Amino acid sequence: MTFKRCLQGHIYKSTHSNICPYCRPVMYSGTNLAANTPAQEEFGPVCGWLVCIEGPRQGESFELHNGKNFIGRGKDMDIRLIGDNGVANCNHAAIAYDDQKRQFTLIPGGSGIVYLHGSAVLTPTPLKDMGIIKLGRTMLLFRPLCGKNFAWAPEIED
Repeated sequence: MTFKRCLQGHIYKSTHSNICPYCRPVMYSGTNLAANTPAQEEFGPVCGWLVCIEGPRQGESFELHNGKNFIGRGKDMDIRLIGDNGVANCNHAAIAYDDQKRQFTLIPGGSGIVYLHGSAVLTPTPLKDMGIIKLGRTMLLFRPLCGKNFAWAPEIED
């Protein structure tokens, strides 16, 4: 079991998330409480976004980062879809960004079914710009930043 300490001093399991669940941004009436936002270096630069276009979190956006971004309602999920009981608490699905291949993939989780453009996703499936993902009553629009035309430069270790 791997533990990580965020810049605020919280200790959490890093096996499922690159984002401290205690520092995750909290949204109230569309206002982002920036004081609770983890520092960028904690989880790396943004590689893409999901925007909720239907469901309880409508209008809210979620950042995607390199590696796996787990989706669910629970506190340890990278993308929390609070308010939609049709979404599993833990690992309903994941979106992975592979910085070597510059490709996003939608991965079904251990519980619940995830849909891409109305079709059930039962195996890892490439995710393209403007992809519509449905979990429970929530519909998410996918927009990449990284891909064929852009990627963050790899970090050079000292």
